[in-house]
Amino acid sequence: MKKAFTCAALLTMLAGCGGSDSHDASTKSALARLKTSSSVAGAYETEVQQLYIAYFGRPADPTGLANFSAALQADNAPTDITGLAQAYGSNPALKSLIDSFGTSAESQALYGSGSTSAFVTAVFQNVLGRAPADAGLNFWTNAITSGSLTQADAALAIMAGAKTNSSAQGQIDAALVANRVSVAQQFTAAVPTDIYAGPAAASGARAMLAAVNSTTDVSNYQGTIGITIANFTNEAIFESTALHGGEATLVFNFPFGGGTLVSGTNYIYSNSTGVLPASPINGPQVETPAFTSLDAGLTFTSPGPTRILQNGRIMLLAATAQRRITYVNNAIHVDYLAADGQTALTASVFSNYAIAGLTGLMDNSPEQLRAAVPIPTWIKANNFSANAQWQPGSAYIVKQGYRAIDTVIVNDCNNTASTVYTTSTTPTPCKASATLDNFFPVSLLSSSSGYPYETDFAGDGTISTVQGVRMWVSNAPMPLTESAIQAYRVYFELGGNIYLGLLEKSGAPYNYGQADGSVVNYLLTLNQAAIASVKAGIITGFVNAGSGAGSGATVGTVDLFGI
Repeated sequence: MKKAFTCAALLTMLAGCGGSDSHDASTKSALARLKTSSSVAGAYETEVQQLYIAYFGRPADPTGLANFSAALQADNAPTDITGLAQAYGSNPALKSLIDSFGTSAESQALYGSGSTSAFVTAVFQNVLGRAPADAGLNFWTNAITSGSLTQADAALAIMAGAKTNSSAQGQIDAALVANRVSVAQQFTAAVPTDIYAGPAAASGARAMLAAVNSTTDVSNYQGTIGITIANFTNEAIFESTALHGGEATLVFNFPFGGGTLVSGTNYIYSNSTGVLPASPINGPQVETPAFTSLDAGLTFTSPGPTRILQNGRIMLLAATAQRRITYVNNAIHVDYLAADGQTALTASVFSNYAIAGLTGLMDNSPEQLRAAVPIPTWIKANNFSANAQWQPGSAYIVKQGYRAIDTVIVNDCNNTASTVYTTSTTPTPCKASATLDNFFPVSLLSSSSGYPYETDFAGDGTISTVQGVRMWVSNAPMPLTESAIQAYRVYFELGGNIYLGLLEKSGAPYNYGQADGSVVNYLLTLNQAAIASVKAGIITGFVNAGSGAGSGATVGTVDLFGI
């Protein structure tokens, strides 16, 4: 007896069953051998693509393509879509296999649960890219209503009908189906299995295929396919952490040369963000950052708020303020929200995601990771276990970002030796009861030496209106040692006083200081398994100073999204 497949039984075969997929290395290896050894199964690949298009509106994933080709071969199915539709009623195993497409959660979500006529219209729009003519709508609606056709096999029957229709419209429909199958085949051949999974990837592939029509030049579609796959990379890697505890950076201060970690002086904590309840593919999602000590014996002071000038007002952006995440143009867009939970005080965009797994001894971590998380240095200083291992599932992520809107960050003005530093919406001004016209030159003083480290003259910048106030903006950007992002010194008038700040212009890329002193144009984060590994490796309590110097200076708080 041939095996009948259900949606539950197909989870290892069908990425579209519920819109998600997960395969281990042994499964992938077996599938690779299967595709290599079975030329007969390869004859079914066009047919499988047609099934995926008919029921899910998207190309097959590589694993699903291989498995369903093999399943059709095992059921001795016809190798063309018309024959498959005809065999549906006489081959129980084949019927069960096709029904698993039609009754899957992904197909049900695509076609909805409305009236029969609405269902038929949705199938036509998805399969043929058009609404049905009245005669066709009535024909297929009556077939389903009478019981001669089920909704589960309707999409297959409609696609098969389009392949055999010799009318002018039928020829257009057949050309559209052929073009979409061709693009689907190119896509499946190009996409890595591990990133083509989940609702975001399915939706992106569906949108790509929906743009293909009967006149599309499919021989020149590789560029569009490449952009679509790049989108998967960003969204898939983002969701690999966002839907599983979030991603984190480490903020730490270990004693120079090693030795016992002292609470109040030394600390190591994670700055976790991106913990989302659901994928942003269906709309914005909101998350709240969290700071967690990785050593219960060490306390730390959470970062204070950032002051941002917006429309003539100085507002506070808390380090734990909510953030609204959306997918925009092949990237992850982040709005940093004010206390009202709605107003975006600033925004960032992140893309070019990459992920690398971590296994074995933590002392042997990749050089790129060690620059940000200096585990070998901690080991030499006796603050970290030399035998610590990365826990299963550990990985680090790198990504690049840029500021999405012009942002003015307001600081206390340090142009006197007795600067008062504040955290409120009333920062220390550079000068009271003054205007920019009679303000320059001005020197900013070092808090440690009291000597000037920056002097600005009126001619070094220009005066214009920014964020609703009169502002002097420097002509040249600040050195990257002064700001992680390309920023411009500003002085602005507000309430009769002159205040100090930095202007980060829209489009400015982020740069990040590393623990080894280098500056890179990407941000490195850890997933939660990697954070747990670091936590497990920390040596608490009394230790002797080690043979190598520890981290001699505090690594400044690195916010995952650039603020």
